[in-house]
Amino acid sequence: MTKAISVYETGGPEVLKWEDVEVNEPGEGQIRVRHTAVGLNLVETYVRAGIDPNPGLPIRLGSGGAGVVEAIGAGVTGLGVGQPIAYALKDVAQAHATIETRQTTGSTILILQAHR
Repeated sequence: MTKAISVYETGGPEVLKWEDVEVNEPGEGQIRVRHTAVGLNLVETYVRAGIDPNPGLPIRLGSGGAGVVEAIGAGVTGLGVGQPIAYALKDVAQAHATIETRQTTGSTILILQAHR
């Protein structure tokens, strides 16, 4: 179990739900990330407020973030467990963020390199 901020109905900040969620093993083409940072996209606030009905509800907040690759699904190449990355999803509908982990199809993944 890990934590997520979920939205099941439109409204103000009071509709944000801090809850326990189960995170499965990554599937084909997916990775799981242990977060060090999770961003809140302006579009996510529009969906929560009902200004932008696409993608519909429910959603989990955090369509962008940074962390370390924790697990890799079949078919993923160019990434390794323990590798630091940052990502941004193309669509809020893909967001299934949790505070500690995320499974993503890797819409946009930036491999982070340490400065020397």
